[in-house]
Amino acid sequence: MNASLLLNWRKQYWEERPYESSAQRQLRRVRGIAAPIAVLIGLLLGLAAGGWMILAYTLAGIWVGVLLLWPDHGFLLLYCLLTVYPISRVITISLKPTQSLTITSLALIPKNATLDNYRELFTDQ
Repeated sequence: MNASLLLNWRKQYWEERPYESSAQRQLRRVRGIAAPIAVLIGLLLGLAAGGWMILAYTLAGIWVGVLLLWPDHGFLLLYCLLTVYPISRVITISLKPTQSLTITSLALIPKNATLDNYRELFTDQ
């Protein structure tokens, strides 16, 4: 299977195509090499940082790799994150107890998270 992956990569990023210029070929080759290196650097930085930063650096490396190989998909991923973030913040605030609404923690699930606000919304009149 590894030989098949290597042959596929070589065919997609390294072999010459008669219809492209030398500049296009060089750009394709650089992208084919830089994308896996970006993912590897993200993983290594995450392992060096430890903790939750492993996930953050690894995801950043994967995003840079996708951005290098398929720029349209990379920008769409970034747009999705920018769109989903406010929705996640609203859900996080709705899970906070009333007395801790002014706390500005960025935790996705706040301390003392409760569904009491939803219960009151659907039961109280």
